[in-house]
Amino acid sequence: GGEMWVNLVLNEGDTYTHHCNNSARKAQIMFICNPDAGLGKPQILDERNDKTDYCFYMFEWTTNLVCPDNAKGAARGMSVFKLLLLELVVIVLVYLVLGISYKRFVLGARGVEQIPNLAFWKSCKEGVEATVDKVRGGSSDVGGVRSDEVHVTRTLAMNDDDERLIM
Repeated sequence: GGEMWVNLVLNEGDTYTHHCNNSARKAQIMFICNPDAGLGKPQILDERNDKTDYCFYMFEWTTNLVCPDNAKGAARGMSVFKLLLLELVVIVLVYLVLGISYKRFVLGARGVEQIPNLAFWKSCKEGVEATVDKVRGGSSDVGGVRSDEVHVTRTLAMNDDDERLIM
């Protein structure tokens, strides 16, 4: 189901000398598409030379030579994920080249200051560091905010005056 193949029938080969009524040899080769098979090798499936009226050789050959250009395989095409990843990389590279060029040649920026939206990228770096630290089980104090658990060491007794201040 769903296999792509080509069937080649060869007639008028050399004649049989002792059987098949001295008829011309025939061969049937079924080429089966497999994008990952490379050139492949033919395998003989059947040889019918014991009959008197119809004798033939039957081969099967799994190869990439009969596959259409859009056949899926390891060597052909890209997965959707790879294609999206490639597009993302290209977009980021174009963004960086254009942004750095603008900041360098129009605004006269030098060094790290040439990176477009530098503050945003620094905050992303801090966010990633905080996330990685949290996943590893550590505490994070990136950006001056600590995310440790708070442990109460002493409780205070509340009196009536405190309740009036809260309301």
